[in-house]
Formats: sequence, structure tokens, C-alpha cells
Amino acid sequence: MNENHVPNILYVDDEESNLRIFRINFKRYYKVFTTSNIQEAYQILRENPISLVITDQKMPEMSGTDFLKSIINEYPDVIRIVLTGFADIEDIIQAINDCHIHQYVTKPYENGEMKNIIDKAIESYNLAKERKNLIEQLKKANEQLEEKVAERTAKLEYTTRKLLDSINYAKKIQKSVLPTEQSIEKLFKEAFVLYKPKDIVGGDFYAVFDKGDKIIVAVGDCTGHGVPGALMSMLGDTLLRSVIDYKEEHSPEKILNFIRDGVANALRQEDTQNHDGMEIGILVYYPFSRVVEFAGSRRDLLYFENGEMKEIKADKINIGGSIYADESFTLHTIPLQEESTFYLFSDGFQDQFGGKLNRKIGSKKLKELLASIHQKPMYEQKVLLEIFLQEWMQAQPDNEQMDDILIMGIKV
Repeated sequence: MNENHVPNILYVDDEESNLRIFRINFKRYYKVFTTSNIQEAYQILRENPISLVITDQKMPEMSGTDFLKSIINEYPDVIRIVLTGFADIEDIIQAINDCHIHQYVTKPYENGEMKNIIDKAIESYNLAKERKNLIEQLKKANEQLEEKVAERTAKLEYTTRKLLDSINYAKKIQKSVLPTEQSIEKLFKEAFVLYKPKDIVGGDFYAVFDKGDKIIVAVGDCTGHGVPGALMSMLGDTLLRSVIDYKEEHSPEKILNFIRDGVANALRQEDTQNHDGMEIGILVYYPFSRVVEFAGSRRDLLYFENGEMKEIKADKINIGGSIYADESFTLHTIPLQEESTFYLFSDGFQDQFGGKLNRKIGSKKLKELLASIHQKPMYEQKVLLEIFLQEWMQAQPDNEQMDDILIMGIKV
């Protein structure tokens, strides 16, 4: 590992023997700072770019969770791990709620397991740092593009090359934020994601959260596509994670209410002329009780049970662009009797022009297509949708993809 890229780790423990063992075991992989004194720990944080803090929970001067809580405001990006010799549920809850910890590890730990935990924590730290840098890069890139349009061709070509390099890298970051199809398949009997951004990066996004007794699925369609759409999708993803992971709100209609307020506040839409926003459908599946909850902002839910197609209409309430202080989203509850297949989608597929008459696919044709294939395996459904889309567009050779395309199917 290059010395300039060795992560800095701070380990706080009131037992010197634990500090010594930790240094011996991990100094070959990381730059390790250790201390048994809380004030010295603050000093180390001030003087060194620390990526990860590991702290013992039971210490005489201050508990580990209290120490982590005390550094949140000044060092919000540092990854936090609590190390303890006992498992107390109240301490776990406090650590998660107050300290935003990455993991709660019980002593004694195994060195290989601890290294794996540290490596994943460092990876999370680097990804979050890259993600924050990406948003700033995208904002600057978009501003640069608007300023350079009227300038000389040679300078524009140079700027465009740099921009494309940045956006191509942004694509990797955006892809890393989205859950993989394999990870989604592990949570359901079957699943597929058909995701085709119009440009290098896109404004459609999806997220899946495994909460043990429930699985939360969200599909969003943001204003625009390309770089502006990608910025909005990052905002939508961030707000989703904030309300689901940190505020621990899991009811779909309340999640939508939170996101609506979050978009309005983030874009200062009460004070500016900004009208950007997003449409989102959120499904919550309770596997033990076999119940599905749904709420949507202009994104409907389509599902099949016993071969019968059913549709739940989303509320015609905007997220972004307008403020609806007195309107709340509707919660729909669906008890399941048999195996069912659910579909959430943006409007990109049905709005695509093509075919012999160069018309939109339309929602009616999409529903007919899903009705004809919904009993097939999910991977086959995805292939059939892609083939249909390709043939529809190729019927008009001059047609380009009109918008970002996203369809998610899950079988429960």
C-alpha cells in the first residue's frame, strides 16, 4: 500500500494492553494512533486526517458512545466503530441513534474479522468522500458547460473532453450508489431491474432497504436527465437514506412527506424560482405477515395476483416545484394471498417513440406487455422488455432514446 494512501485510524481504550495489541496487529496495514486519554484523542483528531475512530465503550473518563457523540459536529465524515466486551441493547440503540456508528463489535475480536470490518469501514469513508466530491464536481461542470458554449471551438472541445471524463467517472460513482440486481434478488423470490439512462448519468434512481421485518423499495423519476437529473437523483437518494436509515421512518406515505419537505428546503423553492422535483413510488413488503404497503407521488404501482392485473394509482401530489402544506400522501395496504408480482417504473419506457407509426409505447401497451410476460422468470421478463424496446426504436432508425428508462419487477 502506498504510504501516502495509508488510512489513519484512531483507537481509544483505557487499557494499555489493548492498545498495544491493536498496534502490533494492524500497524502494517494502517497508520494507527492510540490513546487511553480522551483529551489526547481530541488532540489527535485536530492534528491528523483521521478516517476511522474505534473506541472502547466502557471507559472511566467518558463512555465510548459519549465520546463519539461529542465529535459528530466537528468530524461528521469520520467512520465510527464501538468496541465492547458486552452486548447491551440500550447501548446499541444509543450508539446507532446518537452516534451514527458504522458497526458495533464485541470483544474479543478475531484479527482477520476486525481487519475486514476496518477495510469495509474505510471503503465506506472513501465512497462517501468521493460522493460529496462528485456532487461538487457535477455542479461546477454544469456551470462550466453553460459558460463555455459561446467561446471559441477549440476551448469548448477541450472543456467538453474534461467534462466527459468527469461525467464518465460520475457514472461509476452513481452506479456504486445504486443497489446491484444480485443484492435485490437475495431479498425476494425473484427480481429484475431494467435501467437505461438516456445519457451517461441519469435522473432515474432506485433504492432497496433491508430492515429485517420489512423490505423497502423505492423507484424515482427526477426532473430532467443527464447531469441535472443526476444531481436530483443524488438528492433523492440522500433524502431516502436520511429518513429510512437515520430517522427510522418506514411508512411509505410518511417517507414521501419527508422527501417533499426535504426537496423544497434543499432547493429553497419558497424563495427561488426553482421548480425541479421528482416522482417516487415506495413499496414496503412485510415477508412474515405477507402484507405490502404502497404510497406514490405520480408513480403508480402495477401488480399481478392469480393472473389478475391490479393497479394502485399514486397521488397527484408533486415532490418539488410546488408546496402543498395541507396535503398528505395516501397509504395503501395490500394483504397477499398468493404469490404476486409487482412492478414500479418511471415514465421513460412508455414515453419512447417508435413503431411503424412513430408513436409512444404508451401505458396501455406496457400493461399489455407485462400481462403477457408476468408469469415468466424475472430474468426472462427483463430480456423480453429489452427486445421489445429495441425493436420499437429500430422501426424508426432516426429515433433516439427520449428519456431515462427504469422498470423494477419483484416477485414475493
